[in-house]
Order: sequence, then structure tokens, then C-alpha cells
Amino acid sequence: MKIFTSRYSNKALKDFDGVIIGASVGYPRFPLPYKLTFRPGLGPDRSFKNAPYEEYLPLYIAKLDRLGVGAIMGDLDRLSQERGDADVVILCYEDIRIEGEWCHRRMLADYITQHTGIEVEELDNPTPPKLSKPTSPARAPKSSYTRPIYQ
Repeated sequence: MKIFTSRYSNKALKDFDGVIIGASVGYPRFPLPYKLTFRPGLGPDRSFKNAPYEEYLPLYIAKLDRLGVGAIMGDLDRLSQERGDADVVILCYEDIRIEGEWCHRRMLADYITQHTGIEVEELDNPTPPKLSKPTSPARAPKSSYTRPIYQ
């Protein structure tokens, strides 16, 4: 099983032959051209989903620690095995190709890598990023989410 991350609107997902997992606070309100297995427990809590990066990161890591890497990987492995050892992609909304954007899916990817040694890659996205979205002051620089150090 390979594990990837991406965003709900990635058009390449319609051809992804694996398990597609939504990991956000809310279910997408737009039509999806693929079957979604929704796991909101892997997303942030409502209490900190809009927090600045510096506050968000330790709260999200604490949530993952409470879930436990064994439980997270056990669920991903079970879903993969149900589809014949299929690859898995974990989704949320943010387009991290836009400078200054960050998201919890990459934090989860780093968490999995640091605890299991399994590399989690971002799935290719053929659609150009929409650059019209203003950058929020709560957003961290892109370089700060790539390999955060968890304590």
C-alpha cells in the first residue's frame, strides 16, 4: 500500500484506483466524481481549525497522538486490504501549491512518515492552482510545513 495526500478538487482522482479518504471537518458540498470514504476524525477539531499555524500544529499533533499511529495505520491498512492492497489517498481542501498555503493533510503525512518510516507523497494535480485566493495572515510560509519537527 502506498499512501498519498491531495485535495478534493484534484481532477486526477477520478482515475485513482485506490481508496479515497476524506479527512476534513466537513464533507464536501460539491459533486465528487469518485467514491469517498469519509474519516472526519483525521481532520482538525472545530475548536482549532481556523487557528494560526503556530497554534494549530501542536493541537493537531496532540490529536494524532491521542488517536495513535497504530490506530491510524490500522484503519488505512484495513481500508487498503478491503480493496486488495490498494493505494490510499487522504484528502482535504487546501491547495498547497499556492505559496503560503498549508494544511493538516501534510502534517498527517509527516506524522505517518516520522512514526512508521513510510513516505507519503502529494498526488500529482494536473489542474493549475487558482492564484486569486488572498493569503490569510494565519497562513505559515510554505517551507514551514514541509518537515515540521514534532515534540
